[in-house]
Amino acid sequence: MTLARYEQLGGTQQILAGYLDRVLAELPTETKQAAAQMILKSMFTAERTKAAVNGQEIGRSELVQTANLTEPELDRLLAYLRDRRVVRKCGDEERYELAHAVMVNKVWAWVSEAELRLLDVRNMLRREMSNYQKFGHLLTTEKLALLTNHLTILTLDHAELEMVFRSALGTGQNTAAWSSRAQALGVDVTVIAREGLNHANYRSRVAAVTNTIQLGEQFAHDLIPLLADEYPQVRVAAIHALEQMWPEHLR
Repeated sequence: MTLARYEQLGGTQQILAGYLDRVLAELPTETKQAAAQMILKSMFTAERTKAAVNGQEIGRSELVQTANLTEPELDRLLAYLRDRRVVRKCGDEERYELAHAVMVNKVWAWVSEAELRLLDVRNMLRREMSNYQKFGHLLTTEKLALLTNHLTILTLDHAELEMVFRSALGTGQNTAAWSSRAQALGVDVTVIAREGLNHANYRSRVAAVTNTIQLGEQFAHDLIPLLADEYPQVRVAAIHALEQMWPEHLR
């Protein structure tokens, strides 16, 4: 290619942008083209930088979930994009990323404001999950509220739901909603909740007792021993919780 022809085509960025359009256009249906776009958009952070993500993270991406892809369909699309050198594998964990940095502007232009907010939430959750696994840090009230605002949209795995449920217990915010979501994926919320009732710190026991009100009558029997707790604050909290759970028995 001559320099004049290269400049006529708009340089590397425009050439690769046109190439990406052709790669997607060669997919057999508009549905598959849209799904491929969602896959590419899932490889971004909210800061407009490339992200290396594994196949499982791509499949659970809120953006990709809208395409309703089966696992084989997702694998085939990833293989197609890799074969066409739009994405590439990197690292030892089968992670994928955009193959060319100059494609960033092209793909980013497809991201809507609503999708940007989802990317922001997903990236925050990824960071917080790393902090939880490394240091045991739970979500702050503000970050938990952000996740709760997207409760019906987020696709969380078992470990993420356990971390979020523990955070809900710790803050006392939206405990029942996250308990239901966690239970649906097999998280043993009863064991986690009971840990708090037996905590060495009496303030933690008080908070745990208060949270059981949201979790329901199944915890009533666990509160009875706390009626004899050495701390009056715990005893008062247990009485109040039992009054909420068993009003007909404590009149």
